Amino acid sequence: MSRLATRAVLDYPFTPPASDGSVVEIAPDILWARMPMPMALDHINVYLLRDAEGWFLVDTGLNTDTCRERWEHIAATHWQGLPILGLICTHMHYDHAGLASWLCERFD
Repeated sequence: MSRLATRAVLDYPFTPPASDGSVVEIAPDILWARMPMPMALDHINVYLLRDAEGWFLVDTGLNTDTCRERWEHIAATHWQGLPILGLICTHMHYDHAGLASWLCERFD
């Protein structure tokens, strides 16, 4: 038996969204988006959760012009005029919370 580890292949039930402001609906009222990152790990997953009153955002992406542009695009094309009700940062790494202040200020 070989001592080399075999690589597991991940099988995703959805085709991942591009890091261009596209979203994938993974369940009713749950959207998945990716924010670009300029490094080997080239994106971060973010999620948008809708309820009757508006949206909750999960994670933010980096504090870059590109990520701000992606959020502007998502707001214009997917929020249907509903407000952000809350922002959830899963942890305090700069890629998960980098735009928290901007999102809160920009979208009140």
